[in-house]
Amino acid sequence: MAQLDPKERRIQKLEAILDVAKAMSTERDLGVLLEEIVEHARSVVEADRGSIFLLDKDKNELWSKVAQGAREIRFPADKGIAGHVAQTKKPLNIPDAYADPRFNPAVDKATGYRTRNMLTVPMLSTKDEVVGVLQVLNKAQDATFDAEDEEMLLALGGQAASAIENAILYDEINKLFEGFIAASVVAIESRDPTYASLLHDFGKGGVREHVLVKAEKLYLNALALLKARFEFIKRTLEKEALERKISVYQFANPGETVTLLAKLDKELGSQLEEADEILRFLLECNIPTVLAKGGFERLNEIAARVYNAFDGPKPYLTPPELVSLSIPKGSLTNEDRLEIESHVTHTYRFLATIPWTSKLRRIPEIAYGHHEKLDGKGYPRQIIAPEIPIQTRIMTISDIYDALTASDRPYKKAVPASKALDILGYEAKEGKLDSTLLHLFIDAKVYERTARG
Repeated sequence: MAQLDPKERRIQKLEAILDVAKAMSTERDLGVLLEEIVEHARSVVEADRGSIFLLDKDKNELWSKVAQGAREIRFPADKGIAGHVAQTKKPLNIPDAYADPRFNPAVDKATGYRTRNMLTVPMLSTKDEVVGVLQVLNKAQDATFDAEDEEMLLALGGQAASAIENAILYDEINKLFEGFIAASVVAIESRDPTYASLLHDFGKGGVREHVLVKAEKLYLNALALLKARFEFIKRTLEKEALERKISVYQFANPGETVTLLAKLDKELGSQLEEADEILRFLLECNIPTVLAKGGFERLNEIAARVYNAFDGPKPYLTPPELVSLSIPKGSLTNEDRLEIESHVTHTYRFLATIPWTSKLRRIPEIAYGHHEKLDGKGYPRQIIAPEIPIQTRIMTISDIYDALTASDRPYKKAVPASKALDILGYEAKEGKLDSTLLHLFIDAKVYERTARG
């Protein structure tokens, strides 16, 4: 095979550098990129080994993530040969390493490697700032590095600097985005501690907290008001009984006084006991379980009763209290449920404002449908099976399982995994969930990966 003349050889090396630059520009993993840079640098100048040192500006240190033949090291940015190059921004070609006082032979001693000569160049950004230092060792065939090697390595170092800056920026953006997601999840978790996937319920931030964590049918302030009202009712009964006793002393025959007073005391006792019993019943109705037979009728009867307030007769139960305590299942009124369901739309609107990459652009759409059902009876859009992406169907199964088995929700008790799977199976038979995906969820035991205390 004919040997290339110097001009052709130089053109070939320049073409190789262009190819390398193109390849490096697409690599986003910093570790992989640094390995590629060292390998290409070694190949272009025909060196035996290579190392790359990045500049840590905050600590004013050079550190090596890729140091062939040596472990990762870190040292002051103005020390040694690499430090000299980083400070001067000029290449340093040393034909005899051991003759240069800046050379540290400790690495050779530790690895058993013998450094003969070395070429070190700065990696400069487009703003002429030092990104790092590129170093190669031992020119092939016992030769020494020449001016052309310096030129080639400098050219490669410039391309490498841009690629490294891009990779670092990409990594920082990823970490920033991941940090934003983590912070967002913490914010949502502080209001509602359970979720099936990151950000899918971010819209709960738009739901009033007392609705979001409503544990019983009445809100706490409404419950406190109800209890206070019954205390007032009892005090009113005592006051009315006392007024009747005064009338007995004033108008009854002396021989009848004792009998009448005893009768009034007995009536008051019955009235107070009835008031306490009614309150106990209402507190039982406040628990989000199915009412006992006749419960709705009795609630209406209680609501029709009145007591004497300062400004006239008042009902035992207000219309909103009657509506809340008559909830047949769960703790939410229709108004509450509509507000809870609005979190899906809030989530979609929030996610739609994020400039997703092409691979992630469907995230808003996927999250938007996680409460939809295949039969069109979900919310908020009541869309049907063909319009629901497979990723959304997966999320729906996970979300329902999570909701059923979660032990940290204030408004319901957790059910066992077996019961949750039975409920999911029933939903699938009803045509609400994707049965194929549910079988996969069960057969692959995906649910077992969810730790429950």
